[in-house]
Amino acid sequence: MMRLNYQAIVNNRIRGFILKTVKLGDPGFVGDDVINDCLASSGVFLSSGQLDSFLNYLRDSGYVAIDRAGPKDMAIFPQRRWNLKLTPKGQLILEGASSDEGITLEGPIE
Repeated sequence: MMRLNYQAIVNNRIRGFILKTVKLGDPGFVGDDVINDCLASSGVFLSSGQLDSFLNYLRDSGYVAIDRAGPKDMAIFPQRRWNLKLTPKGQLILEGASSDEGITLEGPIE
C-alpha cells in the first residue's frame, strides 16, 4: 500500500465530505453553494476552481450527477452554479458496499 502525503489525505476527506453533503439532499439535489458553505463551516475554504476539481472527480467516477443551475436557482441562490444529485454508485460508497482509494468518509477534514 502506498503511503499518502498530507494533501492527498485531506483531498480524500474533502471528497468524502462532499459526498456526504450531497446525501443530505437525497432524493433531491444540493447546490455547489451549499457544499462550499458546509466546507467553509468546517474550516475548508476553496476557490470555485478547486471545488470544481473535487466535483469533477466525483462526477467522472459516477458518484454524483451534476447539472448547471438554471435561472430560477440563481435568482434565489446567486452563488449557485451547479446542482448535484447522488447516484446509486455514490450511495454504495456511502454505505461501504463499494470503495474508492480517493475517498475517505471518516475523520476530520484537516
